[in-house]
Amino acid sequence: MKLIDNIVRIFTGRLNKYTQHASWSGGAVNFTSNFIMNIQYRIANELSKTYFNHVQYTTNDTGFDYMKNMTGSDIDEVLNWSPKGYENTTEFWREVTLQLLQSKSIHLKPTFSDTTLTDLRNVNDGEEFKLNETVNIISPFFSNENTSLLDNVLTSVYDKLAANKTKAFLKVNTTFDVGKNEFKAKVLEQLATMQEVGEFNGIGVLDAKTDLIELNNSYSVLSAEELGFIKTEILSGYGISESVLTGTATQEETNTFYANAMVPLLNQLERELTYKLISSYKRVRREGKQSYQKNSD
Repeated sequence: MKLIDNIVRIFTGRLNKYTQHASWSGGAVNFTSNFIMNIQYRIANELSKTYFNHVQYTTNDTGFDYMKNMTGSDIDEVLNWSPKGYENTTEFWREVTLQLLQSKSIHLKPTFSDTTLTDLRNVNDGEEFKLNETVNIISPFFSNENTSLLDNVLTSVYDKLAANKTKAFLKVNTTFDVGKNEFKAKVLEQLATMQEVGEFNGIGVLDAKTDLIELNNSYSVLSAEELGFIKTEILSGYGISESVLTGTATQEETNTFYANAMVPLLNQLERELTYKLISSYKRVRREGKQSYQKNSD
């Protein structure tokens, strides 16, 4: 998905689809889309650095099981080293993360030789697969198939940008002295007439007693206030600060970034990779069993 081309389509029913196209100016779409992509690439780049630990625990009667890293195992080799259909493993995990930020779920198809994992590939669009045979990662940033955390954020941005956009004043052939209701009726009648007779090839019409006073606004340029508002809303949606993007984050801001953006994704990966890549016999801790395995990050 190219967000810069499709940002308006992110909305899922709370706004009229036709008015969206009119209200989102090119400048607002470009700035908002680019800022969102900056955040998503920051998250994706950070997750792509993650090392997935294939570990084995030896049970202990004290309740503290001994952990041993399974470095060099088939799972370690595939998760951390093999390219998995991309130039390298870093690019693979970056693309997986970006897809999780932009869609509800992704499906990874493991390849086994007997019981040895040999590859892990992203399922292509249109490719047939069975959910019980694929690693199915559900995005923590989506509440349903079409609604992400950005929906409310972008709705708020939309409402703000659409407000206070007076472009002109219409001088009509009446006065306020006639009373509010009569004045309002006269104005609405004149606006309706202007719209009706001005529909031919976009040509507008004014009669001899009507003036249109256009405000000297720049509709294609976002103000500093609007830019700041867009940034604040989007950053709040992801629960991170702008300093994370600029590399000036404090330790507390970095911890918040990991807690809000990274941990939900890593938890999804850890659970599903363990469930689908390690057999139930190896991963389940049972009474009397001396060892069990899992994937961690």
